[in-house]
Order: sequence, then structure tokens, then C-alpha cells
Amino acid sequence: MFKLLNPRFYMENPKTARFIVFVFIVVVGYLLYVSGKERKVCEEACFEEDYTGFRYVGADNNTPARCFCLTEEETQQKGVIPKGTEIEFLSESEEDFDE
Repeated sequence: MFKLLNPRFYMENPKTARFIVFVFIVVVGYLLYVSGKERKVCEEACFEEDYTGFRYVGADNNTPARCFCLTEEETQQKGVIPKGTEIEFLSESEEDFDE
């Protein structure tokens, strides 16, 4: 286990280093893809309810993802995080689970 923390191990075993980098890139890419999908669902939900903007807050350890719809006045504010109106929205994975 501790030899994996030693940089010399990767210089001696380049295939292992490439594999670890590959796994890291795949995991980060998947997380970005999922976050982008949920953000798009939030955006569509707000525009369907005739709001002019939205603010998506991704999931945290203890809180689920949240979506805030913004009025035109809130959208124009600069340098401030507007409160907005929090709405319930389901990500596509949750919609599949409910069926």
C-alpha cells in the first residue's frame, strides 16, 4: 500500500502510472457529465415556469442537488448570489427510479 505513495514506484512501473491516470480521468469526466445533465434539467425546469434565470447548486455530502429559479431583477444583480425561488426538480436518474 505505501509503495503506491512513493513516486519512484511509478517511474519503475509506467504501465501502473498510466492506468491510475486513466482511471482518474474517467472518474472526473463522469462526474462532470452527471453534473452537467442535472444542471440542464434545472435550467429547463426554470424556463418552463417562465423565469429568466437559474442557479444550480450541486449535491454535497449531506444535501441533494438544488435548483433556484431567478426573476429578471435577480438575474441582473452583479457580485451577489441571489436567493431565488427554490423549486423541486428531478434529475434523470431519479425520474428513472420513480417509474
